[in-house]
Amino acid sequence: MKSNPILPLIVLLLLGYGGYILYQRGQLQLPGLPPIQNPNNPSNTGNNSSGNTNSSSSSSSSTTTSGSSTTPPPVSTTSLEIEPEKFVRPELKELFELKKKEDWATLLSQADAYRRKFPTDAMAGFLREDAIIKLAKVDNYRIGVSAPLTGSLRQVGEAFLQGIYLAVKEVNDNGGFLRLEKGGKQKITVRVLNDAGDRTTAIKVASAMVNDDYVWGVVGPYSSSTLLASAPIYNAASPGTPIIAPAATNPKITSAGRMIYRVAPSDSTQGAALARLVKSRGANSVAVLFDDNDAYSLGLAQTFKAEASKIGLTTSDVPYQLNSYTQPKVGNFAVDAIFVSGYTADVAAAARIEKPFGKPIYAGDGAYGQDLIAQGGESVNGVIVTSFWHSTLTDPNSVRFTKRFQNLFGGGTPNANAMQAYDATRAMIEALRRMRAKPENGEGMRLALETLRTKPIAGITSPIRFDVNGDMNDRPWVAIAVENGKFKAVGYAK
Repeated sequence: MKSNPILPLIVLLLLGYGGYILYQRGQLQLPGLPPIQNPNNPSNTGNNSSGNTNSSSSSSSSTTTSGSSTTPPPVSTTSLEIEPEKFVRPELKELFELKKKEDWATLLSQADAYRRKFPTDAMAGFLREDAIIKLAKVDNYRIGVSAPLTGSLRQVGEAFLQGIYLAVKEVNDNGGFLRLEKGGKQKITVRVLNDAGDRTTAIKVASAMVNDDYVWGVVGPYSSSTLLASAPIYNAASPGTPIIAPAATNPKITSAGRMIYRVAPSDSTQGAALARLVKSRGANSVAVLFDDNDAYSLGLAQTFKAEASKIGLTTSDVPYQLNSYTQPKVGNFAVDAIFVSGYTADVAAAARIEKPFGKPIYAGDGAYGQDLIAQGGESVNGVIVTSFWHSTLTDPNSVRFTKRFQNLFGGGTPNANAMQAYDATRAMIEALRRMRAKPENGEGMRLALETLRTKPIAGITSPIRFDVNGDMNDRPWVAIAVENGKFKAVGYAK
């Protein structure tokens, strides 16, 4: 009997498709591509924060509202459209139609009306700026934005847009920025594309950005995994397109390429900052709970312990498995504090179980989010976690930023993602201001960003100063405590 030649081909196609699905789920690594984070088994391949409060880095929590941390989601099962007019609310689609028709006067009027109805929607603000610039016929430069505008990380994208719009509007309302070598003020326009929080779409967005001759640099993407996936495109384009990531914290980004910058501190600095924080609050000994099978948990614990040994903080290892904290593991050990190197559920469980022993509990940004309070209840009162920023900080820069944000967005409270995106945008605009006439391209923008190494600009929590790898190693982490069921900043973890 002759064999059917179609059957082997079908088998090969099924195997290939199955491998691709496993890759997208984070269960298979393909040669030449960085691994995808498995949302059911989180590790620190990327950070993800959410929308209404402040958070960063990896977390096992799947909730994205009210500021909980999440793991990078798989590729969206919905449309992978990158143009925002494909999925925004109907009223906003009308504004995009007016832009296509170049009916700038009507667009300006309708955008004003729309923002009165939806004051927190920054997308209408970008369209409004387009109309003002076109009507005034003034010179302008365009920056790109890669943000998750659909899917489980949509609120993160919205916070990004808010911070970026605030930075852009401040410059444009002041008449624009003054190019050092050209004279005359220039205004800013923005091209926003949706990366959906997944790697495949982030690559698609990157390709669109580098092929847009009017985009000088890109703010975003959000997560470390989407950044690492798209970085080769930004680096390889000739002459390249620089990006500034607001919130990506993975240490691998340090070596992601010459066009890659970030205003978020690396996870490699977080563990050390936490150790110093614990020591500064009076502890001389601490139990370190960690899962050595999880990259985020193990890496954070290792940097914590390395710094602890330098500052005279005694540590005791307490290994555990993520999501399985069901009985006391510290109890009445002779330690002054507990550091849980894990995620929201782990810290909530440890707080419930260890509370009778009265040890203060500390955790990293992977545990930060409203889920911590929802899952831990009264037990998490007093728990201290770290994040980029919090609106309850009382330093002058934070207070001014919060007030400006509230004035622009109808009284809403900014979160850490909005603040980080604001600083990233200000750094990008400053690079445009400093860019030399030759080369006036992506390489020129990179060289301008390099000047921030020695001539930084002011940021919300620290000067914006990049090192040789595009990192901001002196960016502080913020210590945030749970007080009566609410988060409150209690200082910086430096």
